[in-house]
Amino acid sequence: MNTKILVADTDKSARELLQLHLSNAGYAVMLANDAIAGGRLLLEERPNLLVIEAEMPFMSGVELLQAIRSDSSVAHIPAILFAATAEHELEAKRLGASVLRKPVHLDQLLSEIGRASCRERV
Repeated sequence: MNTKILVADTDKSARELLQLHLSNAGYAVMLANDAIAGGRLLLEERPNLLVIEAEMPFMSGVELLQAIRSDSSVAHIPAILFAATAEHELEAKRLGASVLRKPVHLDQLLSEIGRASCRERV
């Protein structure tokens, strides 16, 4: 079974670039254009891993992560948060997410996805 990754990011170019690279790496990728759409897709599709942008309108990536961690049906899903600030980084780590500081390089992301995927299987 392919690892299913949900990417939630408001930047269309970033979403499409992530989809291209992650698909080429063998992952099944689902895209959401904001945190609210990401939360909805998470509940419908039950991905194996989340990649979330920290700064999104209406609901931030950190707020989405807080909501996820409070729902026992999805709280176990590993998450990687793209953080632009130290505050985002600290909050995401407190919520059990891996953090990559922006700008994110593809090799860093793939390495972190590999680590998160191993944790998810345990």
